[in-house]
Amino acid sequence: MSRIAFSGLLFISLGVVSLGVAAQSHNMRYISYVVGQKVPDQMLADDNVIKNYSHYHVSKPQDGYEWIHGNEGNILLVSVKSHIISKTQYRPNVVPESK
Repeated sequence: MSRIAFSGLLFISLGVVSLGVAAQSHNMRYISYVVGQKVPDQMLADDNVIKNYSHYHVSKPQDGYEWIHGNEGNILLVSVKSHIISKTQYRPNVVPESK
């Protein structure tokens, strides 16, 4: 269990993705992603798409989907056409590959 404080409030995380929330405090932005949420176009840029599936311990996505980097250890399975998240994975201990 981890604890994150924002402006005097305390949030307790149990590793479960919460509702899509964006909190901003002291020039810090935290975003959590949920299934069904649409991601911005720039998140599907080539440098954000995961190609080495075994490194991230995920299977190759079906046609029309891509694994992309979220934030803070999150990776997202996203439809290329609609940009809708269909699955989220939390991989905090996997070091991102160098580009």
